[in-house]
This record gives sequence, structure tokens and C-alpha cells, in this order.
Amino acid sequence: MEWTGMVHRLQFQVPKGFQNKPIEFFNEGLAEELSKDGACEKAIFPDTSGDRCNLDLVPGCTDPNSIEFNPLATCDDGTCPIDADSDPED
Repeated sequence: MEWTGMVHRLQFQVPKGFQNKPIEFFNEGLAEELSKDGACEKAIFPDTSGDRCNLDLVPGCTDPNSIEFNPLATCDDGTCPIDADSDPED
């Protein structure tokens, strides 16, 4: 396939229910929202494989070095504590 010289632009529009949410919602809260019953069925996006609702999201701490580590977690939900006592690297 040859490049035709045309410039393409991909644009993402945030659905109304998610507009004006803080960035923390998208980093942490979205996994929780998508884990709720019926959340996926309300989502609107192309799905060629037919399995868009088989997300198997398990929110939790995904940092294996954390005391709150959840080995079953598949999506970090922000519950890993930040180690404030660690010294910065020189």
C-alpha cells in the first residue's frame, strides 16, 4: 500500500456521562465503573469480535512490591500505598 499523502486524524469524543471527570477517574475509577453489572452493555464502541463485554476486570493493587499487592488484580485501582519514607535516588 502506498501513502497517498492524505493526512488522517483520529478523534476521540468522551461520552457525556464521562465528560468533566477528573483524570483520577480515568486512571483509577474507570476500572471500577466498568466492573459494575451492565456497564459494558451501555458502552458504545465498535466490536468486531463480539466479546467486548468479556473484560474480566479485577481492580486492585498490581504492584508486586506493595504490601497491598493483589495477585488477582488485572487493573490497578490506585490502592497501592505510596512509600513516602523512601529516599530519592542520588
